Amino acid sequence: MELDHELTDVFPTARDLLYHFLDAPAVMTASELGALIGSAGIDPDAVRQVVDFLIYYGVLGLRTDEGDLFIYRVNYNAKMIEARAQRAGDKALYVINPAFWPALNIKPVV
Repeated sequence: MELDHELTDVFPTARDLLYHFLDAPAVMTASELGALIGSAGIDPDAVRQVVDFLIYYGVLGLRTDEGDLFIYRVNYNAKMIEARAQRAGDKALYVINPAFWPALNIKPVV
């Protein structure tokens, strides 16, 4: 609930955004993630900012060859995740933090 309030303060149209993650796959490409966020009514020009917010708050991480990177694994320096995501481009894979899986009925990768 607190996360939703924080997000709504910054992006008023993002109210209840996390509910759009219900039943989502645990890992998504940038385009899949963008489509999911867009389905919540977020302006396409604001999707990147919303993704950055979700990374900063630990909802999303980036899958790398070394493992999943969440904000707490990079000393809360979101730029370290953002730089790797930019470098990966269309091949970037975003992962939903496992802490959210039960509440959102996230589908684990098999």
